[in-house]
Amino acid sequence: MMSTQAPKLPGISCEVTTCVYNSADLTCHADHITVENQARESVFETDTFCGTFVAK
Repeated sequence: MMSTQAPKLPGISCEVTTCVYNSADLTCHADHITVENQARESVFETDTFCGTFVAK
């Protein structure tokens, strides 16, 4: 578990409440975000996902 929380990333909101970087106000507190896509191409917004996710 994280001992200290990084400052929130400005302009980055997150609804994945099961992630350790998500705070009560639905902002991301990771030190960076990695956006991944297994197919390397996107057609729909659901084709990408956050590679920075860590389960609580």
